Amino acid sequence: MIDTEIQPTHTFEQLLDELQETVRLLDEERLTLEEAVSAYERSVDIASECNRMLDAAELRVTHIDADSRELREQATLYHVDSSRATMLFLGDDDDEDLADLLESDE
Repeated sequence: MIDTEIQPTHTFEQLLDELQETVRLLDEERLTLEEAVSAYERSVDIASECNRMLDAAELRVTHIDADSRELREQATLYHVDSSRATMLFLGDDDDEDLADLLESDE
């Protein structure tokens, strides 16, 4: 199967390093006006890309959390095994804790 997803040319960390280096250059005040404007423009582009990457990562985590929650809800609705261990995992243990479960199995 061919991976058709376009991979970013730089990682988040690489972009962040480049942004920090650009800010350092701007802080040194040794650039010509044109160089400073170009560096500032590049830093805005980098910051925008970093924000896009952070938004994408947050969306992935949100989907993972939603999928996990959905699986737990399905397991609660359709679980066949009503053992104490299963009930503990699903959060329906009537205030039993893991220590109680382990003690009863010994």
